[in-house]
Amino acid sequence: MDLFWEDLEVGQLVESPARTIGEADVLAFAGLSGDYNQLHMDAEFAASSTGFGRRVAHGLLGLSVSSGLFTRTWLGAGIQRHMVAMLGLEWRFLVPLFIGDTIHVEVEVEHLREVSDSRRGLVVLRRRLFNQDGVAIQEGTTTMLIARQPNSGAPSDEGDVQAV
Repeated sequence: MDLFWEDLEVGQLVESPARTIGEADVLAFAGLSGDYNQLHMDAEFAASSTGFGRRVAHGLLGLSVSSGLFTRTWLGAGIQRHMVAMLGLEWRFLVPLFIGDTIHVEVEVEHLREVSDSRRGLVVLRRRLFNQDGVAIQEGTTTMLIARQPNSGAPSDEGDVQAV
């Protein structure tokens, strides 16, 4: 189902399917990002030199996976075709993400606002990433520009994104 800005309502809440973070995920993310910090890569160092007692997965890996998990919800899938731009991100890392954690994301429509360009609308989504124990490990908001329905009386030019 395609969702436009008008289809969204403050308070709409979705929960994604779960996904387990594996060794291969951490290695691939290290390779892509260039982040080979010992905390992520060296089991002996992580066990003896940190308060965690074991390796920690990259926090940004959790953020990235949470974004992908959101697209597997009806809300995330619904707005994909009509998302014009991601305008901002505020994110907090609450507790470590470990290799072997099974995570899912809950996303709530927190705020909707019309913008100067009547072809688009602003949406703020609150995201919370949970582990298998129900502990929130990361949270934050994403602000996006979403297309409005074509019959909203707006011209259909999808050119600039600057009129926010």
